Amino acid sequence: MMSWLGINCCSCARARKGPNDVVMRTMDENDGKLSNKADVNQNALTQESFDELHEALEIAELEQALARVSLFGSLNPSELTKVAKGMLRQEYLDGEYIYRQGWPAETFFVITTGSVQKVVESGDGSKPGIPISEPLGAGACFGQNALVGDANRRSCSMKAVGRTEVRSMSRKELYESIGDLKRVLQRSPRLYKKYEGFFNA
Repeated sequence: MMSWLGINCCSCARARKGPNDVVMRTMDENDGKLSNKADVNQNALTQESFDELHEALEIAELEQALARVSLFGSLNPSELTKVAKGMLRQEYLDGEYIYRQGWPAETFFVITTGSVQKVVESGDGSKPGIPISEPLGAGACFGQNALVGDANRRSCSMKAVGRTEVRSMSRKELYESIGDLKRVLQRSPRLYKKYEGFFNA
């Protein structure tokens, strides 16, 4: 019920005597209970929906990031959504390596918060790596070549700068999400030609 109606009823109840006073006061009390109940439900709904809204916004941002990656240029909107929803959340502290140079390449990443520095290390890893280029920030993608070949190894290391969160998807998870990537890329002869060498390696 509208709050202004409860206020008017309450003021009338105070001015009147007799049976009507009881009726009006009862209406006012009930109105207050209903309003309080509605407020509680509204607060619960807002709290319950907040995480869902945040997740939906993050998925939309992931879709935009994926759409900028040439490897996913053949995906339709539905497939982009499947990939975005299937990506796993991972957190790293400052200085932690997301992967190291020479490791098997199996996973693709999108940065959601923080930054990641590309580092080239010495052959045996005994010396500190040399940072190359500026750190990648939120919305940037890296490691996508891992999705197109079984024999790939990382050509550099990727290290978190500050507290960093990424979303990741492995080659296997991508296959389970949208099927054979080679078949998907063949929708675009130009794109398939760009990545064909990875499949034939």
